[in-house]
Amino acid sequence: MNTKELQDTESKTNQGFWRSFMEFLRQYSVIGLAIGVVMGAAVNNLVQSLVQGVITPLIALLMPNGGVDALVFSVRDSEFRVGDVISATLQFIIIAFLIYFVVKFLLKQEELIRKK
Repeated sequence: MNTKELQDTESKTNQGFWRSFMEFLRQYSVIGLAIGVVMGAAVNNLVQSLVQGVITPLIALLMPNGGVDALVFSVRDSEFRVGDVISATLQFIIIAFLIYFVVKFLLKQEELIRKK
């Protein structure tokens, strides 16, 4: 086999690989999943900032001793940071509501498109 034939065979192998790879991306919706992960990370950062920058300070106004973050209790040498759990729970609830409303909105839009 000469170099020209080897190059043609290699080119066909590369084309087959890329075709197979693109089919994999389409079949398993990898690109949509990647977009969802990136958007999820952005929403997480936004909600975390909202909770830490707005909600937690508002709760701190109502609570003595520094607010939610200061909620800590100790038993022997162990420290239980209840405030961190409360902040994480608030973040989870807000993210869950955002996802609920976005999905509900998207499903409603899809339903309207189907009716047309």
